[in-house]
Amino acid sequence: MLAGSFFLSSCTNDDEIDEASAAILEEMPRGSAFSHAVKAIEGLGFSCNAGQVEYRDAGGQLHRGPPHLRCQRDEPFLLFCTRRTSAILIQVNGRLINVLVNVGRFC
Repeated sequence: MLAGSFFLSSCTNDDEIDEASAAILEEMPRGSAFSHAVKAIEGLGFSCNAGQVEYRDAGGQLHRGPPHLRCQRDEPFLLFCTRRTSAILIQVNGRLINVLVNVGRFC
């Protein structure tokens, strides 16, 4: 059973990721206002949390990166499994510049 679960959780392909990315970018093209991103991606069935990366430079000074959104959508897959689509929406100066997407299956 465990081997089957591992297999199902790792059997996504690039086409699924490309399709999910295209669906998100159709609703929120690169360069669009980041302030509208939450409403747009939640309209696709995602739930989101705001995030902000903190890091230290070579001199040890703490910096904060621009805010981003971490979003997730779970959908039923087969009988006891879930297809999870995760997306990170990255912005600079209030504009969406990129969407990082991952798709996985979990049983």
